[in-house]
Amino acid sequence: MEIYPFFIILAIYLLGYISLVNILLLYIAFCLYTYFKADTELIYNKESKVINEIVSKMEKHKYKPNIFFPACILQTLVHPLISFPDIFKFRREKINDFGTNLDWVESTKDIPRKRKSFNNKRILFILPGLTGSATDPYISNICYEAIVNNYTPIVYQYRLLSDTLKFKDEGFYCLTEDIDEAITYLENKCPVYDIYAVGHSYGANNIINFLAKRNCKKVNGKKQKRIQAAASVACGFNFAYIENKIRDGLYCQILTSLLQNQLKESFIKNNVKVPKHMDLNVEKALTVTRFRDFDDCITSKTMGYKNVDDYYYEVGSYKNVHKVSIPLLCLNARDDAIALHSAIPIDDCINNKNVLLMMTTYGGHISWIDNQSLFALKQWHPKVVMDFLNNA
Repeated sequence: MEIYPFFIILAIYLLGYISLVNILLLYIAFCLYTYFKADTELIYNKESKVINEIVSKMEKHKYKPNIFFPACILQTLVHPLISFPDIFKFRREKINDFGTNLDWVESTKDIPRKRKSFNNKRILFILPGLTGSATDPYISNICYEAIVNNYTPIVYQYRLLSDTLKFKDEGFYCLTEDIDEAITYLENKCPVYDIYAVGHSYGANNIINFLAKRNCKKVNGKKQKRIQAAASVACGFNFAYIENKIRDGLYCQILTSLLQNQLKESFIKNNVKVPKHMDLNVEKALTVTRFRDFDDCITSKTMGYKNVDDYYYEVGSYKNVHKVSIPLLCLNARDDAIALHSAIPIDDCINNKNVLLMMTTYGGHISWIDNQSLFALKQWHPKVVMDFLNNA
């Protein structure tokens, strides 16, 4: 494991077995090791005309971790500091009466834009991670790059994270149906715009499921693609597998705590009325230490699943990758301690001629701190995502 080397060295120092000078030398050696070892793999079906053409037009993106923050946990700690708090404002539009919203992103300062061969009528539909929102640093980074590339960025807000959350008296909440409703709203509001999409972590999983199930519609008897191309960033693919692997680790506790804080904000603080047929156990959910138990108490029941295992199986996008029929970039890091690379359905990615799997040696979970500048930290992945979408 290369996730915690810094902390292992620090522990040895605190125990008195190594001097401060030596600990610094060891850390510098580790930083250099990761920098030169870092690689970026492109994995796809070499017979695919679609992906071969896209790859030939893309820049040769090679990720090298920032020399000071090479390891997964360090990148995860640092990347929240990289944002554009003074550049954006958000205009919220309600999609339904149950809490699903869209945040239209507007720049408050002039952002230099690239010249593009395509017209500027492109929407970038952005799905955050499990507890994410428009104000999260990685979202502001992708919004900035979208505007640079002449897209209109729009951030989707999950119903369960909304401060206007409501449940129907009958029936359950469906992730794919809510995304479908949001896309339909954009199609009606901006009929001359092409829609592109990028999902992060939980959102990456959800966009793959949508593409597999709802991305085709019939217009005058002909099938049309609703989203033209998409990117999946740090997708977990297989929730049951990941939960089993990380259930006793630090990240499991962090994710559980984040979910509990969100439960307090959206359910308890706003006195959300929960229908009896959902049979939620809010009190227990606030005391559990594993996100599997939280999902068993809350998430799986709001969606009408019999138990958490059914929920994990049904929402896992690993079984839907082969059904995606538009260009799709799947970007993952091998050292991601949440979206484990061992959960990626690599064979299905290769067999689907629409999929490009880009795998970096380092990058953490939606981190990818760039090495372009030591003093102006940036994330690497937004440029990769936009380069793929521009050429799809």
